Amino acid sequence: MITYDAIAPELQTGDILCWEGRGFVSRGIQLGQRLRGFQHWNISHVGIVVRPDAELWPFANRHAELPSPTTAHEPLLTYESTTLNTVADIITGQTVKGVSLVSLRDKLERHSGKLYVIRISGRPEHFAFRATGYMRAHHGRAYEQKPWQLLGSAMGLSRGLWGEDQSSLFCSELVTDLLEHTGALDEDGQDSDAMCPAEVCEIGGRFPLLGGMTVEPMREVVL
Repeated sequence: MITYDAIAPELQTGDILCWEGRGFVSRGIQLGQRLRGFQHWNISHVGIVVRPDAELWPFANRHAELPSPTTAHEPLLTYESTTLNTVADIITGQTVKGVSLVSLRDKLERHSGKLYVIRISGRPEHFAFRATGYMRAHHGRAYEQKPWQLLGSAMGLSRGLWGEDQSSLFCSELVTDLLEHTGALDEDGQDSDAMCPAEVCEIGGRFPLLGGMTVEPMREVVL
């Protein structure tokens, strides 16, 4: 366990956020994953850490309350797809359903469950640039809308039944697809929309990273 203030300076764009929720939807995802025997069945939502930098800032800094990235403490963000957001998207200034970019601290303060982080080491120089390109292209996209794909993504059920469909995105699909886009991940024949939140926690193990990148052990983060 580590405090947010202690780990925040170390977090970089691409690190994985794993949330253990306590709401009705989270309980349903957890039950399905537990029945399927996943090690990290308690993780019901995932996202990506974003550290604003020169590449990201022109895309993200449209909210007057955000400080300049030249200040001593840049605000960390999380890039995610959810229907349950209570934190305003920094681009629209409103809470949105679907793919959004929100303050990580604000989200943690409002979250009733637990947060775990998986740090990625050995990123190549192009990693953040490619991640930003993906975020630009997918921001605002709808949360998973097709019931059969939602079920498959939530429980890791489908395996190539319909191919990768990015018209709407489940949380774990978004994370997996972004890492694939950066060249960090090869799903080993498994479609990104077949990855459930528990399986995202296995990135770096069951799903090895490429290009010499590695993951550090999952750690719980508290305020």
